[in-house]
Amino acid sequence: MAGFSEVWSHLQTLGLKAGQRVALLGLSGPEFAVAFWSLWQIGVIARPLNPRFPHALLIDLLQDCDFYLGPAPLSLSPRPESEGQTDAALPCWLDSALLRGALAGVCESQGPAVLRLPPPELPPEQAVTEILTSGSSGRPKAALHTWGNHVTSAEGSLAHIPLQPTDTWLAALPLFHVGGLAILIRTALAGAHVAFPSQAMPLEQALATFRPSHLSLVPTQLYRLLQNPKNIPLLQSCKAILLGGSAIPSALVVKAFALALPIHTSYGSTEMSSQICTSRPGASLAELHTAGPVLPGREVKISTEGEICVRGATRFAGYVTLKGLDTPFDPDGWFATGDLGQFTAEGWLKVSGRRDHRFISGGEKIQPEAIEAALLRCPTVLQALVVPVPDPEFGQRPVAFIETLMPLAPAELQASLKAELPSFMLPIAYLDWPQNTDSGWKPSRQNLQILAQQRLNPI
Repeated sequence: MAGFSEVWSHLQTLGLKAGQRVALLGLSGPEFAVAFWSLWQIGVIARPLNPRFPHALLIDLLQDCDFYLGPAPLSLSPRPESEGQTDAALPCWLDSALLRGALAGVCESQGPAVLRLPPPELPPEQAVTEILTSGSSGRPKAALHTWGNHVTSAEGSLAHIPLQPTDTWLAALPLFHVGGLAILIRTALAGAHVAFPSQAMPLEQALATFRPSHLSLVPTQLYRLLQNPKNIPLLQSCKAILLGGSAIPSALVVKAFALALPIHTSYGSTEMSSQICTSRPGASLAELHTAGPVLPGREVKISTEGEICVRGATRFAGYVTLKGLDTPFDPDGWFATGDLGQFTAEGWLKVSGRRDHRFISGGEKIQPEAIEAALLRCPTVLQALVVPVPDPEFGQRPVAFIETLMPLAPAELQASLKAELPSFMLPIAYLDWPQNTDSGWKPSRQNLQILAQQRLNPI
């Protein structure tokens, strides 16, 4: 692991020890890779943070870390002085400039870069990461993973999406998400390359610049790439395009299949170290309308209430809390995901929504993902998310946030939905998709529910 040893030794001189945790914040892609590898080598647990989290939440998530690594120090301000908090409450800041020497040893530039990361030699039981859940409802939780969790996850992925040493996987997903980190680990184990576009490089440009053999995308990213015909030959030349992160519109699957794109639909979670199910190479259109079969190293069952339960060698160790490690597993090791689904006769998993998203309207149970799926079948709807708002007559009614390729009148959307949904599931309002969310990533339903109430009932 030439090029990394100077970082290990430097980190140790700064006082880092095995078992401590270091938050990673605001690093570029290659710097993230060097940081992960270096921290793990000395037994430190890495907690990557989303720099777009609100300032107060970032501070909160730093409180139980020993150090944080980033390009600049954080401050607790602005805070009311009455709270009595000072910068001394923050963990020690480590300047990310210390990574540059190691980075120079493995790639030629600090911007776009293609690396072949060496496979770390770590014991399977070593705790290596605390990955934050998406936080789609409430505060994100820190899921603790071992090296064995990540290795088994990568090995299972490679069973359906093989990698050769000559292949290159484009890191188009954030590395503070488990799906982005999984790219680094699976390419390292396979001896393949990983391509890091610069932070300012558009995805279209990255696709044309690196011409990767493999891609991980959320559906919205693929949808937008397909709007430019010049991107289609580049996508067709890929060996595999892994789709996940959110519901995949049926129309997008049909279009990708018609274009002979090598897509793999999937279902995964932070708690299971990324992928759980993934469709096979050359899958039929019917299989691509599901998440595919269960990958090696995982087990999946459906509870009597229709909830997806998981266990196996990729299952996380538990949630890190101030009181210790919370292990939300039953006596047989099953973790209840909160997702609802069922298996087809062929053994492919179909996910229908979140159990805790369901609400009651006029005595009728509504699963918002069913409305979202119907909206996404409209050719011009790019993203859709449905939340309940209070109603004096029905208790709660559905409201839809949508992003469309062209303006659509609510009457057009209602007419489309009436053909497949009962009247009590029709949204009472359609609101524009908020502009301050990461495209394709799960926004906070809780925040959008508040936003819907504010827009419909302005003070």
